[in-house]
Amino acid sequence: MREREVGQSPLDAVRVFLKGLAAADEQANGIEAFHTAFGGVPQLRSRLLLMYGRFEQALAHVLAEESESEAGHPTPRLVTAQFISLFRLVTSEEARERVASASADERLDALNAWIDESAVLLAEGLACYGIRTSASAS
Repeated sequence: MREREVGQSPLDAVRVFLKGLAAADEQANGIEAFHTAFGGVPQLRSRLLLMYGRFEQALAHVLAEESESEAGHPTPRLVTAQFISLFRLVTSEEARERVASASADERLDALNAWIDESAVLLAEGLACYGIRTSASAS
């Protein structure tokens, strides 16, 4: 985060970082190996959850410093929780299914599109997502 370009948002830095990880893995072992390594081993998933919590706390501290937020303000922590969700969701079943449905040559593009779409949703905000337009019939 501290190494991002001048003018680059934290969200875009996370998006670029994730796409870089996916591209590096594609060159070494393939996207499915990336998903399997990070999403397919229960012991590794529990360790990742601990790592994500620590990463979220450290990143929130960096963003609080950079934004000069007052101590205890929820914004840096909420923002970083959303960034960490992008990391977590890259190895989700939904992402894996989307990538698996693409041809072998298009899997990296499918994962990159998934990352981009997720980042756009975060950038646009969630206030209008899922607004009920009618009462459900029971």
